[in-house]
Amino acid sequence: MKKLSFLLLIFLSSLTVIVAQTTKSFFVEFGGAYTSFQDVKYSAVGYGGIGVAFRLGFESNTPTAIWGIGLDGNYGKETPNTHNVGPVTTLHPKFYGRYLKKINDQFSVGTHWDILGLYFRDTEGLDNNGGYFITSSDLFAAGVYHRGKWNFGLDLGLLSFQKERTSFAFSAPQNALEDGAFDYQNEALENPFGFKYFTFKPIGQQLYLRTNIQYQWKERFWVGYEWTARHFAEVKNYPVTVGNHRIVVRYNFIHKTKSTTPGN
Repeated sequence: MKKLSFLLLIFLSSLTVIVAQTTKSFFVEFGGAYTSFQDVKYSAVGYGGIGVAFRLGFESNTPTAIWGIGLDGNYGKETPNTHNVGPVTTLHPKFYGRYLKKINDQFSVGTHWDILGLYFRDTEGLDNNGGYFITSSDLFAAGVYHRGKWNFGLDLGLLSFQKERTSFAFSAPQNALEDGAFDYQNEALENPFGFKYFTFKPIGQQLYLRTNIQYQWKERFWVGYEWTARHFAEVKNYPVTVGNHRIVVRYNFIHKTKSTTPGN
């Protein structure tokens, strides 16, 4: 009886090794987006419009973890909800990295890092004040719930290192005006990647939330919905709110699965 139990244990262990797999995928996503924006210190008018969403990335799904890197972005047009102000062109690319540890077959938790992102807006008819940007690096706590072919994800922003261009008086960072640093020859005010006027925003000073739902339609095809909201205020009671809804189709143009064996 002891020998039979021992052989059964060896069999089950070997079976576990056989079914443990690592999947590596290079993928592209493409779809539609609806975006919204309001900067109260600039205007009470809100904006909204449609555009395209895209993502190009790599993902590795092992028996113990999920990690990936990629380029993500939106491009679109927005119009004001009231008043006849010119339309706005928006562009929001960002490079990201992601790592989640598998707690069990259903739950994975970890971090998502938007390493560098640029949220850019150009409003027609406003000339020198038509350009607006937020340059940022954003760290999230991330979690995913797996259920069959479904994935449900939640990212909560923990810390941002960012620079926003618009202020009350000029199209320049608000903190630069408060420090008395504004002048027309200061290139650091106009440069989205000039770090002089960047500020840290921890979770208590900013709400940055992202949810997503994915369904594995076929091995190489996924469909998904993502909702993102960002809300912060450089000046108290004058917040900036950015929203984004995306529906995308994902295609894994390289998709390889390898069974894990002892010693690997």
